[in-house]
Amino acid sequence: MFKIFNNFLTDEDLLEFEEIVNRSQWKYTGFSRNRNTIFWKLNVHDENFIKNVMDKLESRVNKKFEVLRVYANGQTYGQDGEYHTDSNDEGAYTLLIYISEITPLNVKYIGGYTQFLLDGMVTGVEPYIKRAVFFDSRIEHRGTAPLNKNILRVSLTFKLKEVK
Repeated sequence: MFKIFNNFLTDEDLLEFEEIVNRSQWKYTGFSRNRNTIFWKLNVHDENFIKNVMDKLESRVNKKFEVLRVYANGQTYGQDGEYHTDSNDEGAYTLLIYISEITPLNVKYIGGYTQFLLDGMVTGVEPYIKRAVFFDSRIEHRGTAPLNKNILRVSLTFKLKEVK
């Protein structure tokens, strides 16, 4: 399964996430597969925010999930991720939500695409603010860094297990 949801979050959701970030601390401990590139990571534990996001997702995909982990990744210039899978387990899914101020008007100057290996081809997804990508965690993917040295590309990641 691979789905893109534009405007998945509301402006109110973004403000709530910003408050969560302001109460938390970024750590320089994130990595893709081989730890060759390290990037910023922030764990998210706000139960109300997580429930709100999960209610939105479950109503759109008509499935129920157990939330395994929720965290934000922050990438800066030069911090391209490596291709990886999030899990090899059937029933494992990832919800990726873009938070940075990236729009159709500025994406070609900022970059920060997520690249997925689908059917033997690379598919790039633009990291538009409030956009979500929901996918089977066995799909190989990577986040690319912004092209601009003054941008922090933030994506919010939910690691999920389908409940049957």
